[in-house]
Amino acid sequence: MAKAAKLSDSNKVWARRSSDRTVGKRPQRRYLLIICEGRKTEPCYFESIKRELPKGVVEIEVFGAGMNTMQLVNFEQEKKDEFLRWGRPVDRIWVVFDRDSFPKDHFDNAISKSESLQFNVAWSNECFGIVVFASL
Repeated sequence: MAKAAKLSDSNKVWARRSSDRTVGKRPQRRYLLIICEGRKTEPCYFESIKRELPKGVVEIEVFGAGMNTMQLVNFEQEKKDEFLRWGRPVDRIWVVFDRDSFPKDHFDNAISKSESLQFNVAWSNECFGIVVFASL
C-alpha cells in the first residue's frame, strides 16, 4: 500500500503532478451517415474524402442508394432507424442528390422533408458541376 503524502509535501511539484494532468482534450469522435443518389460516383467521392480525414476523429458510413429524391429521404430514415437499433451513434445525417430533371416539387419536397427530419442536404447542379451544402 502506498504511503500517504504529508501535508507539508502537498505544495511540491512532484506531489501535484498527477492532479495537473489535462483531461478530456481529445476531440470527440463524430459519426456521419451519408446516403447518395448514385450508386458508384458519389460514394467514391465520399470514400476518397474519408481516407483523407484523421483516423479516430470522424467515422463516415456512405451508401449509394440509386433512388430518386423522395425515395432517398425515406431510405435515409430507415437507415438511421437501423443504426439506432444496432446501437450505433449517428451525429449528422446527409442526403446527397442531383438536381437533374426531377419535377420541381419532388426536389422541393425532398429538401423540406429532410429538414423536418433534421437531415442535412447536399445537391449538385448539373449545369455547373458544383455541390451545394445546406446544413442545419
